[in-house]
Amino acid sequence: MERLVQPVVEICDFSGVVPWRLTAREIDRYFADPGKRAHATARTKMNGIDGYFAFLGQRYAGEIATKENTSQMRQDRILDEAAVTADPLHLMRLSGIGESAAMRYVSAAHPEKTGLLPR
Repeated sequence: MERLVQPVVEICDFSGVVPWRLTAREIDRYFADPGKRAHATARTKMNGIDGYFAFLGQRYAGEIATKENTSQMRQDRILDEAAVTADPLHLMRLSGIGESAAMRYVSAAHPEKTGLLPR
């Protein structure tokens, strides 16, 4: 079990996030750091990360599949994407949401930029 969790813990420590908040951005930042770009290193750690999330997916499949959790996960995913891009058009294309919903997500993710966004 420790071998399964070790790469995820290492990246979380590097990024300062907890595993359930780990995004592709943190993983990319980790592998951009000097000494972690070697193909063998990246491949081994990515396989470990893949295995960890596959394990979680199998372990919690029943809970993940419930409508309530699925809806919340979708909202969280859109909000995470809004935090990364701050682009309402991108959110609309990616998630199939409307203009006003996309603007609400961007506003929630970037309240400091709300006044700068087109209306």
